[in-house]
Amino acid sequence: MRKTIVLLLVAVMLLMASNLNAVEPFNAFWKSRQLRQEEAQKWLAGFRKLNLRIPMLSPEEQLWLKTEIDDEIARAGNQYTKRALAAMNSREFDLRIAKPHAEEITRVLSELSRPTLSDRRLEVILWAQLASILMDNEFWQAIDDLVQRGIIEKKINGVESNYSFTYTLWAKFIVDKIVVSYLTGNLDK
Repeated sequence: MRKTIVLLLVAVMLLMASNLNAVEPFNAFWKSRQLRQEEAQKWLAGFRKLNLRIPMLSPEEQLWLKTEIDDEIARAGNQYTKRALAAMNSREFDLRIAKPHAEEITRVLSELSRPTLSDRRLEVILWAQLASILMDNEFWQAIDDLVQRGIIEKKINGVESNYSFTYTLWAKFIVDKIVVSYLTGNLDK
């Protein structure tokens, strides 16, 4: 039993280490506005690609989701029913979750990539918004599902698995190295 636990811990540590190699924040991009802008541009390219690969829902699909989930839950007194839960396990639901998030990530990274962004406070707000989106587990679950369904590519900005874990690490670096540094007066010092 003890040997199994040790082997399991070693496997988890190896998995974490392999994912850390794909985590770009280890390149100290937070040290200057120029480096942050360059990093945002790199991330933007990957998330633009992701966003373009996530299809838009058709009006029929939107209506189906409204009927099967929103209306069904409302009819049941704001309780999840088997019917609503079954619809939430669909390609359409994954797209409903993933597309707006990918669009928002792309929007924020586009703003952070602008060479004319000179307001440090606004820049930090944008980084904080990005961190918040990157920590959304429901989004990454939808992405996992869309990868499994073969709708989008597995590799997203160099990350091929454990998206939620990896991008939560990215978000942690953003909060620790940019937001907290700004709040303590240490950004770009």
